[in-house]
Amino acid sequence: MQHLASFVGGRWLEGRGAGQLLLNPATEEPPALAPSEGVDLPAALEYARNSGGSALRALALYLQRVALQGSRPLVQGLAKGESTG
Repeated sequence: MQHLASFVGGRWLEGRGAGQLLLNPATEEPPALAPSEGVDLPAALEYARNSGGSALRALALYLQRVALQGSRPLVQGLAKGESTG
């Protein structure tokens, strides 16, 4: 069975231990284990807060704008009378 690495603190780390069994939601078969023993989870959370926060805020603002105004290509296409689907 495949053992998956974790992306923690900006790098890939191999965990130790038995790991968490991952299930394929469509077939319920276990394709892999994800060991996390030895992975510094508080450091992973801190890294995500510091490096991912601004990207997530930018994405949230973009999604809000699209929800209120529509996406630029879609709006321009509608203005030209083009079909959307």
